[in-house]
Amino acid sequence: MQRPVLNDKYALEREIGDGATAKVFSGIAIADGTTVAIKFIKPEFLGRQDAINSIRSEVFMLKNL
Repeated sequence: MQRPVLNDKYALEREIGDGATAKVFSGIAIADGTTVAIKFIKPEFLGRQDAINSIRSEVFMLKNL
């Protein structure tokens, strides 16, 4: 079975989490085989007023890990 590919860079493997704001999948970077986590933000979350600030805060925290 062929895996879905995002932006010609990542092959999705399986869902590893589902929360109130997003679904998270494990994936493989096509260029080097690195395992990655890919987060899909749910459209209904993006409609909330605080969504952008929440996403920015999470990105900042993850960059600083």
